[in-house]
Amino acid sequence: MPSLSNHPPGDFLRDPPLPRPALWLGPAGLLPFLAAALLAWTAGAEVAGFARFALAAYGAVILSFLGAVHWGLALRAPAAEAGATAPRLGLGVVPSLIAWAALLLPPGPGLVLLALGLLGTAAVETVAARRGLLPTGYLRLRWALSVCAAASLLAGAASLP
Repeated sequence: MPSLSNHPPGDFLRDPPLPRPALWLGPAGLLPFLAAALLAWTAGAEVAGFARFALAAYGAVILSFLGAVHWGLALRAPAAEAGATAPRLGLGVVPSLIAWAALLLPPGPGLVLLALGLLGTAAVETVAARRGLLPTGYLRLRWALSVCAAASLLAGAASLP
């Protein structure tokens, strides 16, 4: 499969490093996931129910945010990446739809759907990175954050009585 970027797939030696704030803001964004999952397991029933709701709401916001990244990439893409515009815009919309659907489900299935949405988005981004459309530093950070966030969402689902 040909690369759409200015350098071949897997040749990310020329990728600039991620901005320093991304390296601490990304992990800081896990704090609500971790706190809500912990509360879902350790608090009384009423607080645990609220914690699961907060976990789902935050998961939906983050999943929607991840889609928005791809709109930004599509809108600022070089001409060489024009063939990726429609898939990028699609990837910008689908996570928000999954997030919305997850909020309409009961807590257990909704939290599981959000976890799958985060991991599925990272999987699609992996394909995009292999085509030279995403820097590997971003992808490494995304996988680390997504695995932790998904584990928190699944922990919240598992905390249901």
